[in-house]
Amino acid sequence: MDIDKTKLYYFAHPYTSNIPIINILIHIFRYIQCLIRTARLLKRGFMVFSPIAHSAFIPVRLGWDAWMDLDHKIMQACDAMIIPKNYKNSLGCLMEYTWFKNHGKTVLFYEDIVRN
Repeated sequence: MDIDKTKLYYFAHPYTSNIPIINILIHIFRYIQCLIRTARLLKRGFMVFSPIAHSAFIPVRLGWDAWMDLDHKIMQACDAMIIPKNYKNSLGCLMEYTWFKNHGKTVLFYEDIVRN
């Protein structure tokens, strides 16, 4: 896959869970998974911003809407999106995917990138 190193890529990744009793464990697992995947993309030459990797553990309590407002500002600045194929299991990822598609921006799947 040809990488356009002049583009800024938004890396969406599932984070939360609908199972409250294990939600913190899911958060930790998905955060670590996102860090590893973000590192792989960076090593392959992608200029990536990942809202989970870059802001999930900032010690401030903002509501989901506030984080999504911030993410939308960043999404506007990005040229394309990278997302795992299991994005449909995440409300946030599904909304981000839909936004990129509706704005005519390129969407790449993480698994297709790392397979090459």
